[in-house]
Amino acid sequence: MARWTITYLHHQIRATQIFISSNTSKPGHLWVSWSYTRPARDVIYRTVRGKLIRCGYKYKWDTPSLVEQQEEGDTMIHGFLLDHLTPDSTIFYYAHEAQPPSEWECQGALHILHTLALAPPSTYLYFASRLKGMFLTTTFTAPLGPDPTWIPDNEGLLSLQISQAVLDPFMPNHTRYLIAGDHLYRHFNELHAGPANSITILTWPEALALTGCTDGKIVWVEPNRRHPAMLHVLWAGTPAPCSFWQVRMVMELAGPAWSSLKWR
Repeated sequence: MARWTITYLHHQIRATQIFISSNTSKPGHLWVSWSYTRPARDVIYRTVRGKLIRCGYKYKWDTPSLVEQQEEGDTMIHGFLLDHLTPDSTIFYYAHEAQPPSEWECQGALHILHTLALAPPSTYLYFASRLKGMFLTTTFTAPLGPDPTWIPDNEGLLSLQISQAVLDPFMPNHTRYLIAGDHLYRHFNELHAGPANSITILTWPEALALTGCTDGKIVWVEPNRRHPAMLHVLWAGTPAPCSFWQVRMVMELAGPAWSSLKWR
């Protein structure tokens, strides 16, 4: 059994699942031990040149849940799916190989994660249409329940032709970003179940000035999920040498500050 270290680690966390992606410095066939309770630990000592040295800890549970890596054989890339988890709960886990005879098993560090909470059923939904703008309902019950009542909610929009609507990941119940006609809007609610207002945050003339194109259109918008004050916008410009541009917004105290970078 090779002694490895973890060189890359990434978690995809949901309410009832966690997918773990990891790389190791040497090939091995790994398992994950996990539990909802913190494991006990024993100190590991080694004798080096006649001197007793503490090298780390061995984690142990009485009855942990075990998950084998998805890849066959010994690999340097390892994927683990922890499934059927309890929402809004804390998970303790570490990666390891099977324990060989007369030797400590090779263990990774102990990691602590928290699964997502399930949102309560909502009666409040938005629908974006390509021809008639935004519609709001506050009477949604369930897919098989009675039909909800939809009302238009287009205050501030200069066009009702919406080509994309995306939630703000940091304020999903209050803020959406819309590409409507030639402009980009912030569509937001002052009150949770109240009507929305829309403000223009990037106009077609502003995008022309940023990119230096003679024509074009805003084709895509996506909030930065790691930066609550940043948006990424894709601009398809003409003539052909103008091509595609990424236009990035950073929200400052004085308002949005835009910059552009040629994408291709």
